[in-house]
Amino acid sequence: MSVAAAVDITSPDQDELIAAAAAFANQRGEQCFMISIVRSISSAEEHREAIERNLALISSRNAAPIVQEGDDVARLLTVLAEKFGVETLFIQNGRRRFGRTVAEQLIHLKPRFEVVVVSRDS
Repeated sequence: MSVAAAVDITSPDQDELIAAAAAFANQRGEQCFMISIVRSISSAEEHREAIERNLALISSRNAAPIVQEGDDVARLLTVLAEKFGVETLFIQNGRRRFGRTVAEQLIHLKPRFEVVVVSRDS
């Protein structure tokens, strides 16, 4: 089995989420993945600095990045987590705009893995 975190690879505030998932995986002796769903891979250039920083942090924690393009974040997280044998998925509590947060959408899908919601400091 493995551990994963649903990270926003383009965001500069993913340190605590990456650290929490990696520490949990290390404690359990399991492989760790950092899954990021992006709307468009081609638009990543505008977030290059945050992406490079997050990839370096992921690498330093002995985790493997997984980046997938798509719009339905919760569904794709579920599919990828199940494909990679994830038993525990860490996700940051999101900001509600319209409807459910991604964490709420994910839980509503009743995945076959445990979902751990990590509080955002800001």
